Amino acid sequence: MKHFLQMGEVIGEAIRRSDARAVLLASGAMSHKFYDLDHVPPNPRVWHPDNVSEPANRALDMEVLELWKQGRHDTVLDRFPELEAAKYEGHGAHYAQMMGALGGRDCRARGTQLSEYENAAGTGNVHVWFDVQ
Repeated sequence: MKHFLQMGEVIGEAIRRSDARAVLLASGAMSHKFYDLDHVPPNPRVWHPDNVSEPANRALDMEVLELWKQGRHDTVLDRFPELEAAKYEGHGAHYAQMMGALGGRDCRARGTQLSEYENAAGTGNVHVWFDVQ
């Protein structure tokens, strides 16, 4: 995580030194443990959140989503070992780099949920916008 945050800091510094407006796109799933191919999902609606691979992963995703809505990125960053255990996609690098660019633990950008939280073959997915001025 340290290196992901540092990379984000470099990106943030480059943006601040330019006269340009920028959008950072951090694309990756939340919990990212896939089901085995022969798994029968508990809910017949394929994308339903109940079909996320582990109830504990779904609960963690919900907690992180709530922390994002509150702008509590410091708490999310402190919980990175839990995110690693839930196999956050790409080790959570997409999120950590974005946070590094936005000030790291000091960032208080509140997240606006743009889509329903859903499952994709066992992974937790949602779209969230962090607006900073």
